[in-house]
Amino acid sequence: MTESLTTRGQGGADMEPETVASVYGLLARCFEQPDDATIHALESGTLAEAIASSARDIDVETEAPSPPEEPLESYLETFEGFDGPSAPPVASVYKPWWDGTIRGVLSGPPAHDMERRYQAIDAEIPPEYQPDHIALLLEYGSLLLEDGAKEAYRDFHRTHFDWIESFRERVEETCRVPFYVWAVRTLETVLHRTASAFDCVPATGGEP
Repeated sequence: MTESLTTRGQGGADMEPETVASVYGLLARCFEQPDDATIHALESGTLAEAIASSARDIDVETEAPSPPEEPLESYLETFEGFDGPSAPPVASVYKPWWDGTIRGVLSGPPAHDMERRYQAIDAEIPPEYQPDHIALLLEYGSLLLEDGAKEAYRDFHRTHFDWIESFRERVEETCRVPFYVWAVRTLETVLHRTASAFDCVPATGGEP
């Protein structure tokens, strides 16, 4: 039988993996190129409100920000260099390559590992995304949480979410859209809370 991941949050309430998976799914929408449904959810504020509400269920307090103006253009400017510096939401940009250097380009070791992981579960990677795009990492993490795969989730979290601080710093340096600064800060806080609750912090380190 798979060992349960259920644990207790800092506020004392049980933290169910399904609840965390739901938060991950909502956050993933912030980092996907918005389709019509997501644009509506952004403009109406319902996505941010849903994230704030779900985050409270895992003892993360955050206030929903104002909606971004021109959601698609804001997304492209923030994450794809639509007009100037940007913060690609892709792990390979921020993590060391096989030779230990930080190259700031796509398709590094994290991407190859995710390709292997997706092949193992017979899942296809959407062609518009890099395999180590944060939206896909959150969705993959959600699958492990929902399956109750305790050790697999811990290993995945330690290996594939250790670049989020650098990503958040890049967003803060380059982004002119308050919504996306809020989204990445909320993401980092949620991941820290999950790491602590599910014991994903490496033995040699601690929670930032």
